Amino acid sequence: MPFTIKPLYIDTKTLKGHHTDKPTTMQHPDLMRWIKRYNTTDTTLYKGKRTTTLNAPRRDNPYHQAKEAIVNKLRTRIDKLIRKARPDYEPVEETMYQQGDIINRHRLQLILNVAWLCDATVDGNRSSRESAFYHINTHYLAIMRELYGQDTVYVDHENVACTDHFIPEGDRFYGKRRKAKA
Repeated sequence: MPFTIKPLYIDTKTLKGHHTDKPTTMQHPDLMRWIKRYNTTDTTLYKGKRTTTLNAPRRDNPYHQAKEAIVNKLRTRIDKLIRKARPDYEPVEETMYQQGDIINRHRLQLILNVAWLCDATVDGNRSSRESAFYHINTHYLAIMRELYGQDTVYVDHENVACTDHFIPEGDRFYGKRRKAKA
């Protein structure tokens, strides 16, 4: 009898705002060095770039804090599941010279796709959201199959979008097959 699991639940209801921040413009570092070198505030003789644009996410945006909370909560859940199945598990980090272990690779991909899911949910992009759910289901199933064996399946496996059962994007709703309207 195969080991059955439920799809991973990710609460994205707390996400509000926009994940894109307005870019910040500031004085170019070369101009700042030129002003310091010549000890002047008159920049009429300066010939280089005057401003630079920074597109980094601002820390004062509440969306980024909510996204980090969701990602960290999921990371601890996945780590607890892995430790429960294999108490002696030590993740092997992937470097240029060493290939990491398969569980850690799927774990990192899962965390990355949860971050993409948060961005897609806030943007209201249905296609990106369904794509993120497809990959989340796939990587979560791969982790569970590494831990509990290759016969691991979801409870309603034929209606969950993953690599085992591709469901067209129009027929999906939050990573599962859309229910027929009665």
